[in-house]
Amino acid sequence: MGKRSLYGKLQDFGSLTYTVGDGSAQDKVTVNDLSRGNAHRAAQLVQINHDALLFIAGGNCGEKGKRGDGIHGSLQEAQRMKHYIADHFPASVSERVLTDCDAEFYDRYKLDPSYNTIENARNTVALLQDGQFPRTNIVAEQFHMLRVIATLRKALEKIGLLSSIDIAAYPVMSVFEPHPCYPHISSERQFHRWNRLANMHHLALGAVRRCEFLYELLSGNHYKHLYAQPPAKVNYSEQ
Repeated sequence: MGKRSLYGKLQDFGSLTYTVGDGSAQDKVTVNDLSRGNAHRAAQLVQINHDALLFIAGGNCGEKGKRGDGIHGSLQEAQRMKHYIADHFPASVSERVLTDCDAEFYDRYKLDPSYNTIENARNTVALLQDGQFPRTNIVAEQFHMLRVIATLRKALEKIGLLSSIDIAAYPVMSVFEPHPCYPHISSERQFHRWNRLANMHHLALGAVRRCEFLYELLSGNHYKHLYAQPPAKVNYSEQ
């Protein structure tokens, strides 16, 4: 099954597994621990759900990345994650992977690759609507999961599909990797500070359902009622 046939047969799949890029190493092809964890866990879910399609959103770090961290000839986050899955999982899984960096994704939806959580949700909703999926499984790093769920729910609400799609969350517990080139992840303390600011930023932009998001944030619930399992480390020996 090639990419084009996948886009033409979206409604043949029973669910969409959605994950996001969470950074990449400063080289051309490798992924960092966060993106690797997301990719591996999402592929595991698709492997055991034979009617599932996997969608990876993440346009950062490529040669044309908006954040200025592009390297000539380098791949974007989602592309790197797709290559990782192809290298570590059978073709029955890797052939069911789409990304928002695919040329056909742009041709079909006229949407650029996503560069933040809000755009991740925008692009995912386009695919959910097109494929009329009744269910989506979200895979994201545990601290990022709050915003990934909240932005997707807001984007679904905008097109009247919030009550039509069931959401199940699979939070990933990854090892923090400090990176001196990026101030917001230069230390774990800076990361948690940035994470709090990002939550406020999403509220200010109206990218989330405000009352709902504030409740989930301040109560500490963080949409745990949608968790299919508690935060867990990825078992890389399971493929």
